[in-house]
Amino acid sequence: MTAPGSILVVDDDPINRRLLARTLTAQGHDVVTAEDGREALDVLRAEAPDIVLLDVVMPEMDGVTALERIKRDPALRSTPVIMVSALEDFASVVRCIELGAEDYLQKPFNPVLLRARVNAGLDKRRLQQLERARVRDVFARFLPETVVEEVLSHADGRLRLGGVRVVGTVLFADLRSFTTFAERTPPDRVIAVLNRFLGEMSDAVLDNGGTLVAFLGDGLMAVFGAPIAYDDHADRAVAAAREMMRVRLPRFNAWAVEQGYADGFRMGVGMCSGPLMSGNVGSERRLEYTAIGDTVNTASRIESLTKELGCPVLISQSTRDLVETPSDDLEFVEEVKIRGRSAPTRLWRLAAATLAALALGLIGCGGDSPQDTATTAQGADPSTDKLAQINARGTLVLFTDPGYPPQSFKAKGAGRTADTKCAANELTAPEMAGYDADTGKLVAAKLGVEPCFVTPSWTEVTAGNWGDRWDLAYGSGAIEFSRMEGLYMTQPYYSTPANFFVPKSSKARTPEDLSGKRVGACAGCTMELYLRGKLKVPGPKLSHLVDHPHIVTFDTEVPGLKATANRKVDGFLCSEPVGAEAIAKGAALRMLARPAYYSNKTGYVDRKSGLEVASFVNRVNEIVAGLHADGTLAKLSLKYFGKDYAANAAEFDLSAIGQSVH
Repeated sequence: MTAPGSILVVDDDPINRRLLARTLTAQGHDVVTAEDGREALDVLRAEAPDIVLLDVVMPEMDGVTALERIKRDPALRSTPVIMVSALEDFASVVRCIELGAEDYLQKPFNPVLLRARVNAGLDKRRLQQLERARVRDVFARFLPETVVEEVLSHADGRLRLGGVRVVGTVLFADLRSFTTFAERTPPDRVIAVLNRFLGEMSDAVLDNGGTLVAFLGDGLMAVFGAPIAYDDHADRAVAAAREMMRVRLPRFNAWAVEQGYADGFRMGVGMCSGPLMSGNVGSERRLEYTAIGDTVNTASRIESLTKELGCPVLISQSTRDLVETPSDDLEFVEEVKIRGRSAPTRLWRLAAATLAALALGLIGCGGDSPQDTATTAQGADPSTDKLAQINARGTLVLFTDPGYPPQSFKAKGAGRTADTKCAANELTAPEMAGYDADTGKLVAAKLGVEPCFVTPSWTEVTAGNWGDRWDLAYGSGAIEFSRMEGLYMTQPYYSTPANFFVPKSSKARTPEDLSGKRVGACAGCTMELYLRGKLKVPGPKLSHLVDHPHIVTFDTEVPGLKATANRKVDGFLCSEPVGAEAIAKGAALRMLARPAYYSNKTGYVDRKSGLEVASFVNRVNEIVAGLHADGTLAKLSLKYFGKDYAANAAEFDLSAIGQSVH
């Protein structure tokens, strides 16, 4: 049974008007009336009835003219209209049907037929309203609430929003280091963090009048000025970026730390203005709103440059030119060559001073000349300079592996420093020991700050892009050219051979005896690269002693050496002191005499840091050189390894690797 509705009866004859109104009221409907087409249009806009019964022949404005105007008005065109006519007006009724009328009712009307025609019209109206509500819900997911109705009128109440060509601003935002966080975090926590971040950033887009085009993994894409055109689209995009960096990101990070998810995240925002095409694409079963064109591609590539240039927000010259509101927080960075564009693109940033509310380590941007001094960062801003930040907070945050003896391990019975400046999730100096850990302590002492230790995975360390969650990594990592893409190398603190270890009962006597056999190495380390023939280290060209090994990788050396001792693999390649430590602890292993290669172990610094790191890298180099010169590292090596592995590293010329620190 059809539910009652609201009905507008339009007829110039008062008797017909009253008769129709009385009949419909008796059926339970709410009825309003109008004497002609002009009054009907006014009532439609004021009352928004569910259905209209419209006479054809009327003075002032007849029914045909009124129908034409109803169907031309985006706000009225979906209202069902039933034409009411005498038989001789049949030709006019046909024309009205062609103009969009739902049906017609002949005068004098039959009450049964009237009920049927009205109920059919009301059923269609209900379906229209349900569909409109569904479509509105879809559009409201990516459009600001204030423009949803306007877009719906342009879309004619349907999901299919036609393509348009506009000039707008495209913004990409991306969460940094999320992939490595996700790899070591339970799925429910990963999704919780991702939803929180995307919720904050999408609100920043919508609150500034942008259109949320898509969620892209751990980032998003937004357009300002489409599908509804705005003259101030560039201002809106820049305002959204300010809100993301000043308000949304700090609030998100505070929540993440409170929940114990992470120490804080960084993000990058890039934008470009220009012509683009937008509209819904897809099939009848699945549609998505999108924007395409060179402006979109350029905005995406500018966002990726935020990592390389160290700027949280990068703005194209085209966007800067369209900003209408005067602003003193936009600073020129440099001209860059962007893939896909023949001419260089000038890039701007939000000035560091305007980002001061951010947590330390989230700011810093290209365009500044690195300091030549290797001693201090006197006068440097802790919000933009790594060494100044370390001095200001009084701690040096170091990577460590608590299960990697003798390089690094938890000290037995050691307690946490009572008055420590280290964060709650960081280990203090007494809790860690080993050659790597003690080297980090020595560097911290020379800097005059407290050492604190964090324990991310080694894969996170070697991948770079740390998000300034730690400052320096002493993890027996080698100077290796492929790692220089994401990391700066510092003066080596020791140098070791990489040797093959085999089960004690193995018949292998040389590395060549392991050709074609199962040979293990730590995943992602230089030993695995060597076995795969991809290792590039300073010094003489490497000789590959084992042909066609069946490579088996392990998270670290400890389980790999254990598997070798248990004959699950035929041999294991690792740093000599690591294998020697396992043998000293009783592992049934034997070291083959000929080393595969020698590597210089270095402290890593993140090349993608959001801070200026030149003064910090230079100061670390000075300190390590001094520790070599006074024999401190040689003594430390003898303490933990029983052998001086520091001597060769002391003679290494770091300038030979061609590294330029920015």
